Amino acid sequence: PNGKGYVGMGLGKPELEYLKDFWEYDPATDAWTRTSDFPGTPRCGARAFIIGSDVYIIAGFGENYEKDMWRYSPLN
Repeated sequence: PNGKGYVGMGLGKPELEYLKDFWEYDPATDAWTRTSDFPGTPRCGARAFIIGSDVYIIAGFGENYEKDMWRYSPLN
């Protein structure tokens, strides 16, 4: 969405801590900026897809197998 890339969450090492941070990459400036943290449970292995300018994040594993879906709107 909006010509930028987004990454977030995962499993931090060496502590093996589940993460909830989100980062935005702007290819025009070749720079990464930290955005708002993921509002759900920290997790790794989530799936994502885009519809229009919204990113949908599904499931993953944190303390448990998550069975939820979140919408991220970077343009709002």
